[in-house]
Amino acid sequence: MSIVGFNIGFYLVVPFLAVHLADDLGLAAGLIGTVLGLRMLAQQGLFFLGGALAERLGYRRTA
Repeated sequence: MSIVGFNIGFYLVVPFLAVHLADDLGLAAGLIGTVLGLRMLAQQGLFFLGGALAERLGYRRTA
């Protein structure tokens, strides 16, 4: 059940962020789209970077 909770929380971040940017900060729709696009790009880029580092350095357990 924890994976379901994680996925629900993960996918609800984008709409909550969009509403916050629009209602609370008053940003324009184009700027909100840019912010959300940069968030997705950074997230996917970090997955790629982390995977590349893991392949090069090997996987390590955390404490």
